[in-house]
Amino acid sequence: MGNYIDPGDVNNWPSGTTDEEKTAKILEIEQLLEKTLGTHFYLKAFVKKVNGNNKNRLFLGLEAAIITTSKIFINGIELDAGWWTWDQASVFVDLTTSGSGILDPELIYMRGHSQQQGIFPKGFENIRIKGTYGYAVVPEPIKRLCIILVQHDNDPDLYTSYIFDSEKIGDYSYKIGDGTAKAVPVIFGIWEADRIAVRYRRQKKTRILTY
Repeated sequence: MGNYIDPGDVNNWPSGTTDEEKTAKILEIEQLLEKTLGTHFYLKAFVKKVNGNNKNRLFLGLEAAIITTSKIFINGIELDAGWWTWDQASVFVDLTTSGSGILDPELIYMRGHSQQQGIFPKGFENIRIKGTYGYAVVPEPIKRLCIILVQHDNDPDLYTSYIFDSEKIGDYSYKIGDGTAKAVPVIFGIWEADRIAVRYRRQKKTRILTY
């Protein structure tokens, strides 16, 4: 079993391929998929350390959306869950609720010492967050993409590979070699795969994690 598909989803395994070899191939292709698209597409646990910013919100800079956050520690002290919540990119304090953890004497000291309103005092990797991120359910197109990549690896003639006649440096787009004017992004170099992958490829952006 892989994270996206299992051997039974692939219909062109070479004769004599063992179950162990099938599983190894699927895991190899899944790693290639995640590396190329810049993220993963299943539910995965994380433990993230970030620098405190003297404010009430911290952006975690994860490569996938936050699904749940279970614990936040400030200098090793757990912050009561009633005081914070999260969105897809950050954790932040909800000061409209009450909890017990924020009354810890050490946390009271840190807030007073910072002389700021924020609950996350400045420091180097002094905030630790536990949770899950990615996708609660693997998207069906990603499953299909993984099947295409595995089946192409088994039989390179099964799908349409690109023939390039021009290259545009910068956005890595190409024109198909049959002379058509339509530019297509080259991701895996397989038409059937890239039509799916282009919708899920993570765009790299400059991010400020704390401010």
